[in-house]
Amino acid sequence: MMFAIAVAARDRSSGHPLWHLLIVAAGAVGVFVVIKAKEHWNRELRPRRANRTRWFPAATVPVLPLALLSAAAAAIHSAVTAEHFEEAFIYGAFFLAASTAQAGWAVVIAYRPNRTLLLVGAVGNAAIIVLWTVTRTVGLPVGPQPWHPEAIGTLDLISTLLEVAIVLCAATLLARRTVPGRSSPPAGAGLGRVVRRCGAPRALRQSR
Repeated sequence: MMFAIAVAARDRSSGHPLWHLLIVAAGAVGVFVVIKAKEHWNRELRPRRANRTRWFPAATVPVLPLALLSAAAAAIHSAVTAEHFEEAFIYGAFFLAASTAQAGWAVVIAYRPNRTLLLVGAVGNAAIIVLWTVTRTVGLPVGPQPWHPEAIGTLDLISTLLEVAIVLCAATLLARRTVPGRSSPPAGAGLGRVVRRCGAPRALRQSR
């Protein structure tokens, strides 16, 4: 991730307005604050647990690489937002939204991983990959030069590879029966329920 940020900072052709970076950072921080506020509200409604909640539970460790990949892609998109705003407002708006979404997703998937978030991340990054492929092959129908393919650059290639890795990793985790962050039922739990259901009527008959 630090390599991607360094390349983004080195290859920028124009100065980057501070408010672009602030929006991306505020988006990620805002998501984290909402999560913590919800947890605090839940603790107020139910008895406090003896063990304190960890910032990043051990069960989320398998998805931390996904969070780092998404954060790196967000850093690259944020770094090139300014020049895309100069090219066309719609381009800059897209890169600003993409970088904010990827930064926020990185925080959420690391803190509360679940199948829905994995699916959202896989589909969203896959859509960005498809859009990038279109812009490098046939071009977009909107913008200063409609249907004009763009050249492949270092930053967009790195960000696309990061997004491919996100899609592959998310798909791998989705293919599993359990997702990191969700505990599976203990062995024999299903058998215990069957025994209780079948044994209860028999015990009632024997007590008569």
